[in-house]
Amino acid sequence: RLWDEANRVIDDPCFGLKFADYWHPTYFGVLGYAMLESKTIRDSLQRLHRFHKVLFSDDFISLEENKDERTFRIVMTDEDTIEDKTSSEDSGIALLLMICRTNYISPLNPVYVNLKHAAPNCIEQYNDFFQCPVNFNALECSLAFPLDAVDRILPAIDEQLLQIKDQFLIKHSEELVKDNFIMKIKKIINENLSSGNVTIKTIAKELHMSSRTIQRILKKENT
Repeated sequence: RLWDEANRVIDDPCFGLKFADYWHPTYFGVLGYAMLESKTIRDSLQRLHRFHKVLFSDDFISLEENKDERTFRIVMTDEDTIEDKTSSEDSGIALLLMICRTNYISPLNPVYVNLKHAAPNCIEQYNDFFQCPVNFNALECSLAFPLDAVDRILPAIDEQLLQIKDQFLIKHSEELVKDNFIMKIKKIINENLSSGNVTIKTIAKELHMSSRTIQRILKKENT
């Protein structure tokens, strides 16, 4: 709803690109700091992909290496229900590029950018921001970097400190998965209370799990 309202009141078809001007990787908390201290752009993006659940409930990117093209691609996989996806696509791709540019320090431009929405009447702003070919009406929302750029070793980091942050992210991710599982069970119970059909078999069927597995997990969590 917020995106739809923003599209309605902001008289600028390219305002999504400007999100990168008001955002920094450290706004992602521990994950953001860990990304900034990664050895390479590849490591940074893999951390984002691995630990995204500390920020988002669903996967929102996939990472693909194309050895024939000599590129490393970031594909946005999030499917939202926004009426006009222009600004949300633009902001997502702009923020991903901004993360990588902040890490890289030296100038970093993609090989190409793909956007699913149609070309707006401010294409020059896309060219200025991305500094590479931008393809509109594409089948996917993605950007590609040269392989040598994503694997270039970045300035020295504190390996010990990075390990501590990774350990925190691993623990936090595991807790979120556990909490999400318990929340799903509570939701199923609430939805079936009025019918009186609340049994372990009902829950197991909706979760596509065995009753014994559910009981084992809940027992382990003292729930």
